[in-house]
Amino acid sequence: MKSIRNICFLIFGLILPNASFAQDSLDLGFETGAVGMTPQDWFVPTEGWAAELTDEKAVEGTRSVKLHMPGEAKASFGNIMRTLDAAPYRGRRIVLLAKMLVQGPGRGQMWLRVDRMNAELGAFDNMELRPLLAGDWKA
Repeated sequence: MKSIRNICFLIFGLILPNASFAQDSLDLGFETGAVGMTPQDWFVPTEGWAAELTDEKAVEGTRSVKLHMPGEAKASFGNIMRTLDAAPYRGRRIVLLAKMLVQGPGRGQMWLRVDRMNAELGAFDNMELRPLLAGDWKA
């Protein structure tokens, strides 16, 4: 399998529109935790890929997370995930805000999926038609 060596740096936030920012926002950013470790409450499900907190290349604050393939990987893409309980957000419109920097060949895509109680897909967007390519930080 051809090795894709791209590195993505990410910063996340979840905002509930039409509400008080301080009360109804969830900071999914990476300002806490040990540099070099996977951020708390996040995981990398793709074998051969790694995600680690870094104090390099931060666009806001002092940290970001670096998603990379340190060696050969069986998966042609890597991702870092976090699962949230949807109960507090039911019936509300949410917005996922992120900034991403892609270095090297390849592309970066954010995705958000809502799973319903009956295992039906509630919503899904993976930026398939609007990927981010190598360059500067992009929102």
